Amino acid sequence: TRSGLYPTPMPHAVGREAAGVIVAVGPKVKGFKKGDRVAYCGVLGAYCQERLMGVDQLVHVPKGVSDEQAAAIMLKGMTVQYLFKQSYAIQPGQTCLFHAAAGGVGLLACQWAKALNVRLIGTAGTAEKCQLALDHGATHCVNYRSDDWVEQVRELSGDGVPVVYDSVGQSTMEGSLDCLKPFGFFITY
Repeated sequence: TRSGLYPTPMPHAVGREAAGVIVAVGPKVKGFKKGDRVAYCGVLGAYCQERLMGVDQLVHVPKGVSDEQAAAIMLKGMTVQYLFKQSYAIQPGQTCLFHAAAGGVGLLACQWAKALNVRLIGTAGTAEKCQLALDHGATHCVNYRSDDWVEQVRELSGDGVPVVYDSVGQSTMEGSLDCLKPFGFFITY
């Protein structure tokens, strides 16, 4: 937003992800009350000390999740949701390939896949990052910089996956296509 990549009318307050505590609610508000911890994403003005928000833009923050974690996870979590539920509705027992499994979106995808009983084969660029993905629920993780990752993914998946989630791009695209089963889905985001 600051660089102009996402043009917005001026003047405006910056920031799109935030978490905090509700200090007051309107008389018709349902599902939220004063004192509730909430977070949101995508609405300009997150750098404000206080602001007026519609409840359709808020989610409750569970106990044990800090405000910092809640604000940081919103966009990444929404990304995993649309990848796993809308772009390709991955099903329990299926296997997927997920590039950049040790990044912010990737680590959430590893945990979400494990909770769904999905075999997630991740890729990452170092042994340490592969271990991080494994620690967060990836079934396998392949170092795409030092290994023949396409061959390994095909072996681990039983000759291909039904879906590849790829945020890396040009350097992984051809290999990703080679990892797919016939009529598989290649999802770039």
